[in-house]
Amino acid sequence: MIIFKTYGSSSAGNCYTATDGKSTLMIEAGIKLKRLMEIGGPKVSDLDACLVTHFHGDHSKAAKDLAARSIDVYSTMETFIAIKAVGHRYHAIVPMQQFKIGPWTILPFPTIHDTAGSVGYLIENGGDKLLFLTDSHYCPYRFKGLGIIAIEINWSNRTMKKDLHPVVKRRLYKNHMSLERAIKFFKANDLSRVRQIYLLHLSDGNSDEQMFKSEIQKVTGLPVCVAGK
Repeated sequence: MIIFKTYGSSSAGNCYTATDGKSTLMIEAGIKLKRLMEIGGPKVSDLDACLVTHFHGDHSKAAKDLAARSIDVYSTMETFIAIKAVGHRYHAIVPMQQFKIGPWTILPFPTIHDTAGSVGYLIENGGDKLLFLTDSHYCPYRFKGLGIIAIEINWSNRTMKKDLHPVVKRRLYKNHMSLERAIKFFKANDLSRVRQIYLLHLSDGNSDEQMFKSEIQKVTGLPVCVAGK
């Protein structure tokens, strides 16, 4: 069974792990390793690899440090070009092409964000499945047999600041998932085996943690946790 943990889920830095008790993947490298140790994060020596979704610093800033410590980093070629990552520890993946890391089977899929090569991940281990989806306007794909869903819900029409600058508002709308779109996603997908939902990357000023949690619980009837809280 996959165990999902969060060590940071905001614009300041994103970092999560998925483990089966023997093998551990880091998902996102958005927190410097020194800070990660200070907050009780995983030991680098316990990691088998790291998956990065895209090149924005709050998701990738520690990727080079991990590679320097002999941890294999997986992401798209666009991400590695953007962060100027070169070397045998960097493994370029292709969206919709499945790959394996030890006991893990991973399917990267495209996300709708303002970065070239951004992806989400469907991660499977021993028949259990984790969907990791962040920094995406919406998701056109459907999934079956999920055990854990970790999904960004950044803002809502009901909680967005009225005086938000139009440029910032437009970027939020085009690049980050709203509560309303997330609800449509949950209604369109098979939740029959889901045991836990994690809400990721809530906006500091345009979200409402308790309202988001309550709304998703109401729609899904499942346990919901706000990551990093």
